[in-house]
Amino acid sequence: MIAGIARGSHAELGDMFAAWSHDAEHVEPKVGASKFAARLAPFRSQGDACQALLAEGATVEYIVPLAKGSGAPLTIARKAG
Repeated sequence: MIAGIARGSHAELGDMFAAWSHDAEHVEPKVGASKFAARLAPFRSQGDACQALLAEGATVEYIVPLAKGSGAPLTIARKAG
């Protein structure tokens, strides 16, 4: 079950999404151009998902925990500088 999804914005690529699931196994996590694509390849944690967006050069705009009781804190990481 997907625990949450983060949306980032990139100056050239537009919106980017990264999902996370604490149960993700046997999947190569990826940043996607849509929420659907992101859900197909989730990261193991919220932090990993946000770091992946930042690594792609995106600014994290919002983070939405999806699963009740998932323990995913509602925090926003922003690209430094």
